[in-house]
Amino acid sequence: DASGLAVLDPITGAVDTSWKAKIERIDSSGNRPVVRALVVAPDGIYAAGNFNRVTGGTWGRITVTRAVKLNLTNGNPIQSWKPSPNGLVVDMDVTPANDRIYLAGYFSALAGDTNKGYFAAVDTGTGQPIPGQLPFQPSVGSTAKYQQTVLVEGDNVYVGGSEHDIQKYRMSDNALVRSHITKQGGDAQAMIKLENEIYVGCHCFNAVYSDTNDFKDLSGFSRLDPMRAAGAFSASDFSYRASWVPGNLKGSKDEGPWDFDTTPDKCLYMAGDFVRGAYSGDAARDWLGGFAKFCPDDSTPPTAPSNVSVNLDTTTATITFTPGSDQSGSVQNWVYKDDRVI
Repeated sequence: DASGLAVLDPITGAVDTSWKAKIERIDSSGNRPVVRALVVAPDGIYAAGNFNRVTGGTWGRITVTRAVKLNLTNGNPIQSWKPSPNGLVVDMDVTPANDRIYLAGYFSALAGDTNKGYFAAVDTGTGQPIPGQLPFQPSVGSTAKYQQTVLVEGDNVYVGGSEHDIQKYRMSDNALVRSHITKQGGDAQAMIKLENEIYVGCHCFNAVYSDTNDFKDLSGFSRLDPMRAAGAFSASDFSYRASWVPGNLKGSKDEGPWDFDTTPDKCLYMAGDFVRGAYSGDAARDWLGGFAKFCPDDSTPPTAPSNVSVNLDTTTATITFTPGSDQSGSVQNWVYKDDRVI
């Protein structure tokens, strides 16, 4: 009862046997069942991928179409949610209001609507496409239109995939706001927001063309900058930050990152095809075993010492002061005499 989907104890890794949702694919294709996209929301667990049967909670086996919504407590299917994608869903993200969920993948239609291909939003209650939304705009001249990553932030939605688009859409009507293309490069594969930037991962190891959605001719771009495996884009205007380029990243096949995560100390983790992160000459030091970590520089100076007081007698000068402090930890305060630290 844990085939394809399971709940694990976060400390021990043991399977939680009170929750079950067995995933299967029953047809003549021989393809294996797989969950590629997973979202935990207040009203349930959304799973999508390549499967057509689910045995969840206290229910028997039911037929589904590549996507299912499950009860948080026991895994019972919530059958009112039926987006019915006609192809593989790779990624999903839900709005903060939990009223719609965005899907990205290889599907060319949702619930039979061919205007909702590759990237679109559906209702979290019914799974039906949100009305009044403009269709996804694949890059001009692209032959493959699938999308691999989607991120909801504020009133905007970010999506990326082939060929080789990184896009920002307005949530209210799904209008395309801004687009960038990586070439020669590869598909966008992962996104995350950290502070005021959207980080995008891809198997791109060359350049990014800003302000164009033309993959074939790359016309009308505003600038050309280097981009290697990942890039940072402003969350306010979605401009590319050319000063952040992890130029030493290398993979065995240069597939780049497939997932991101962050920590409370504002560090960014990447997981994917990484075997080297530097070229120091020390192979053990330069090695990356599938993971890369980036942390912000400490650019905030400590506060200055204050309340300085000097008490003099015939042989001694006694200095008292309130030490400076630093938000990142302890700080040393040095006392100088005649340009020398004493």
